Amino acid sequence: MSHWRSRVCRDDKHLHHWDLEGVSPLEVTIEANEDDKVYNSDSNEETTMLFIRFKGAQKSLGLNVTNATIIEAVTGESDPDKWAGKKIVLRRAMCRDDECIRVDLPEGAKLPGACPKFAYIDKKKGGTK
Repeated sequence: MSHWRSRVCRDDKHLHHWDLEGVSPLEVTIEANEDDKVYNSDSNEETTMLFIRFKGAQKSLGLNVTNATIIEAVTGESDPDKWAGKKIVLRRAMCRDDECIRVDLPEGAKLPGACPKFAYIDKKKGGTK
């Protein structure tokens, strides 16, 4: 029997934490946003999720509440249609007990209490976490 990770398609059209191995932190420019269908294992149904595409990239990032909240803090905009052209930094992080992708939280910014805690596992430029 094989591990589930060996069955996940690494050529998927959406970003996963392993896509950032060796390149995190990674500065990207948001090109557009779009809705896409994803499978929700909790409900056994397809649901619609908000994704953002980046200039020059083949894969898009599915947004959860935490990353969307950070992007709003970075851009100063709550409307995803106004994020196009804005730069953000993607980083590898530990979210609960799994690796994930988190947008870099601006210095001094605080997440709302509803967002789960996480820890960046890469080093920011300049040698600090």
